[in-house]
Amino acid sequence: MSRKLVFLLLLLLLVFSPTRVSAYTRFALNKQGTLIPSLAVVLENGTTATTDISVNGTTANATVRCVHTLSSIVNPNFTEGVGTDAYNWTETPSTNIAVDWDTADKNMRFYVEAAKVIEEATCHQDFNYSGTTATAGLTFNYTVDGWDNPPPDSVTLKVQLRVPNTTVFDVWTYSPNGTQGWTWVSLNVTNYLDQKGTYRLFLYLYIDTPSTTKLYSFRWDDVGVKIDTKGMEYDYVLNVVSQKTNDQNMSLTLYDSTNLDRLKNCTIWFYNTTTSVQIQILDGSITMSAGSWYRLPVSADRRIALYVEESNSGTSVLYLSLDAVTENSIIYSHPIKITIN
Repeated sequence: MSRKLVFLLLLLLLVFSPTRVSAYTRFALNKQGTLIPSLAVVLENGTTATTDISVNGTTANATVRCVHTLSSIVNPNFTEGVGTDAYNWTETPSTNIAVDWDTADKNMRFYVEAAKVIEEATCHQDFNYSGTTATAGLTFNYTVDGWDNPPPDSVTLKVQLRVPNTTVFDVWTYSPNGTQGWTWVSLNVTNYLDQKGTYRLFLYLYIDTPSTTKLYSFRWDDVGVKIDTKGMEYDYVLNVVSQKTNDQNMSLTLYDSTNLDRLKNCTIWFYNTTTSVQIQILDGSITMSAGSWYRLPVSADRRIALYVEESNSGTSVLYLSLDAVTENSIIYSHPIKITIN
């Protein structure tokens, strides 16, 4: 074979060589958790606040608690109901104040058409809460669409919260003086959600009508309570410690998973003096399933950091492979299971 032909064959091998993983010999943990020929790295517990982590041999099982948004009110837009009753809401009229669900316009209505009325009426919904609140927001729309003259002697609209110890707080109070178009209100109610148990949200009307019969109508819509439970960006979940007498490179690969749709942001990265994002899931879709090689110097350690935000409740599981490659081109693989509640 001529030198020229040999050179061309070598050139073809270089151009069409396999990817970085298939170019190495891979050793994986067997069912007993041992590695052949010897460990390249050891996984150690990291500082993770209240996160529970167990490390068995070189298999890490990490449970992560993270940011979680709860939408506590059911049927907030009054789109469902039967007759004059909105689904999951309790209407409490008085003698002269009608409290009903408008089946055509899909909203809640307080309706008064009587003289010399001094009464109050409510509509309410219960919700349970047992978490630790970071922030909580209350939002709603209201309108005054019926207001004959003479006006009421007195009228008060309220939104109230009854906390688990039965104390009732006025979180919003307003006294209209005429008709008013739909008005959006957004309130921070974080300080009210400091107990575990059953809360009750009230829509409330008090009215004192004049001596002549006139019409007054008040409507509510888009009533919601959104709670963000406390989450943490952990300093690190696991520590990767070199067990070799030479430098190595390492990377993470996401090879299996369950229930990713609920993950708004799941980002996993290596860091020390520099940072290398390895895995990323955004809005339920995997945008990065494997990272670039990251240097692990001899007898040194590097941290695996993790940040997660959820869009709804549930449990997601990530199965990762931590791969470390030595100078002799052998890949050592370590499985990591991350459970996100």
